[in-house]
Amino acid sequence: MPTPRRQDAQEPDQQLAFDYSLLDEETRHFVYQKTVETQGYLKRTAEDVVCIGLNLRAVKDRLPHGHFMAWAKSELGLSRQSCQNFMRVAERFGERIHRFGAIPVSALYELLDAPENVLKQIEEQQIPLTRPAVRAAKEQARQDTVVEHYLTESSEHMPDEDEAMQLRQRITFLEQERLQLS
Repeated sequence: MPTPRRQDAQEPDQQLAFDYSLLDEETRHFVYQKTVETQGYLKRTAEDVVCIGLNLRAVKDRLPHGHFMAWAKSELGLSRQSCQNFMRVAERFGERIHRFGAIPVSALYELLDAPENVLKQIEEQQIPLTRPAVRAAKEQARQDTVVEHYLTESSEHMPDEDEAMQLRQRITFLEQERLQLS
């Protein structure tokens, strides 16, 4: 029985495949069935988030200024932040959402500020659809951008591998510090 998630495009250290062979046949079949079913719900949930965002944007555009949040709070029980998140997801992903497959909503929100190359990796199933994996991919993309910028800005002094590694370590330290402060 094949596993529900395609793994051929993932790096060996990223393979998070569950080993179904450890289970007896009845449990294996049950867990596989629930996996496929849950992936369908996750896909539908991500698509629903986009639809909610599109509806919110349409109502916001139609209501007189200052009435949107009163409507959203009283009719939907949504906070300003929730409304903004839904609308941002709709604006960023819209029709593209079907390319991501079964993506948890937390990972979807994490992708809002991801660079295009990370989105492409998600679409090509090179990155697992989890919030920690998306965060790690975004961090790696940030580090790569900073190092690339540094290398192009200082063309008269090209750092060797040790200097580049020190830069990456410094960037990681600063990013961890920034996350702790936020």
